[in-house]
Amino acid sequence: MPGGEGAALFDARVGAALDEIVKRHQHGDILLVTHGGVIQIALHRVVGRPSGGLWPFRIQNASISLIEQRNGRMVIGGVNDVAHLEPALVIEPGPS
Repeated sequence: MPGGEGAALFDARVGAALDEIVKRHQHGDILLVTHGGVIQIALHRVVGRPSGGLWPFRIQNASISLIEQRNGRMVIGGVNDVAHLEPALVIEPGPS
């Protein structure tokens, strides 16, 4: 987006916010309601790769993505689950 913060700044801002949220809530569950860009950054961080402004994951509106902590490591438990939505409401995301 012209005049926007750019991919690197967005990645850093979201990454810092996610780190702070996890730090503050080390014991217990966390529920975040957010948009697909933040989900993309979170998933990239779990797999250990910078986003570089690329969005390879298809994130449906109102879908559920799950990141879990297992044995001290963050793992992806699920991405883009739409089973809770009425089929007529599910619209496949267009090309990235």
